[in-house]
Parts: sequence; structure tokens; C-alpha cells
Amino acid sequence: MTRSVTVSFLPTLLVMLRFAIAPFLLWDALDGQVGLPFLTAYAIAVLSDIFDGVIPGSQHRCLATSR
Repeated sequence: MTRSVTVSFLPTLLVMLRFAIAPFLLWDALDGQVGLPFLTAYAIAVLSDIFDGVIPGSQHRCLATSR
């Protein structure tokens, strides 16, 4: 795979990562306490969301519908 193809799939992979993390966040939040596993998973989800927006923007691939 070339670098451009890999980078074009990266936002999709980040979305899939957030979908995979979501059930664990919900399960860990049900006890009402915030522990290190919850904070770690939450930080990963937030960072993946940030990079999901930065990567297409840095490649000038913003969708017209997102503005």
C-alpha cells in the first residue's frame, strides 16, 4: 500500500476504533466511578476524534456537507 492510500483509510480506522471503545466506556461508566481504564479509553476516543478531523483537513479533503 502506498502512503496516500494508507492515510486515506486512517480516518475510517479511527472511527472504527471509537466504535470499538464505546461499549467499554459504557460498561465502565455504569458503576458510577471513574477509574484509570475509563480515563485511558476516553482519552484515546477524544484523540482519535481530533485526528479524524485534522487528517482530512490537512489533505484539503473537507466535505462540503460538513461546513
